[in-house]
Parts: sequence; structure tokens; C-alpha cells
Amino acid sequence: MPDLHGHVPQLHDFLEHSARQWPDKEALVCGTRRATYAQLDQAANALAHHLVAMGVVSGDRVMVFSENTVETVVSFWGALKANATVCVVNPLTKRDKLDYLVADCQPAAFITEVSLLPVFSHWRDEPPQLKTLVVAGKGADDACAGLPSVMSWDVALAGHT
Repeated sequence: MPDLHGHVPQLHDFLEHSARQWPDKEALVCGTRRATYAQLDQAANALAHHLVAMGVVSGDRVMVFSENTVETVVSFWGALKANATVCVVNPLTKRDKLDYLVADCQPAAFITEVSLLPVFSHWRDEPPQLKTLVVAGKGADDACAGLPSVMSWDVALAGHT
């Protein structure tokens, strides 16, 4: 329902509202990692800026192929903030099924983690529509050497915080 000014809230508006209202309140607990609403919103903004800087435009699809991690949650919100459509893929998806999903979905961005590298490491020629491949996890830069358009999670977010 539109507010008094005719603005129809989008899903990410609720995260921004929570970050303003309760910046220091824990929003996410993932194992031993914790993130406040402000931290979650800041990281999502940084990822959204990276996606847009890499050419992701409104309506593009961002595929998130990851375990249940802080980075997965940030990717979800960041893609929405970039006005993209989020496509979350089960991390148990096998190589042939993932290839099919990528071909069918045509994502402009693909966000994943080092531990899932064996499922997509055969991509020596990236899918043609892919503008950025972001990989989270320790050793992402080394593990993904040779893959086109790849950037580690830390590098992707560092330029926009």
C-alpha cells in the first residue's frame, strides 16, 4: 500500500528502516558470526554499488549459489538494492543442473563461495551475459585464478563501503 507520498515500499526498504531504527540490534546470527541491522544494510549497499558499477541494471538477475551464510543474506539484500531480481540456488545443486539454471536464468551476476568452486570451476569461458562473478571465502582470489570476471567478496565490497 502506498504511503502518504505515493511511495510503494520495496522489500529492501524494510531493512533500511530497521537499520535506522535499531542500528546496533543483532539482525543476523550465523554460527559464531553476528551482524547488526546497520552492518547488514551497509554491506548490502556496498554490494549493490559493486553490482551497478559492473553493469547490473534494473531487472537483471543475480544468481546466489551459496550455503546459508552472512554473505548469502547480504547478497539477497544487495541484489534487491541494485533493483535486480534475486535467484537463490540450493548449494547442493549439481554441476549439470547449475549449468542448466545459468543458461535458463541468464544472470548478469553470479555470487558464490570458494567451497562450491568444484561445481562451476569448469567455466573457463564465462556465460556471455555474466558481468561479474563474486566469490566469498578464504582464499577466493587464489582459488578462482583463471576464471573470467571474478572478484573476491572482500574486494567487491571494499571499493564501495
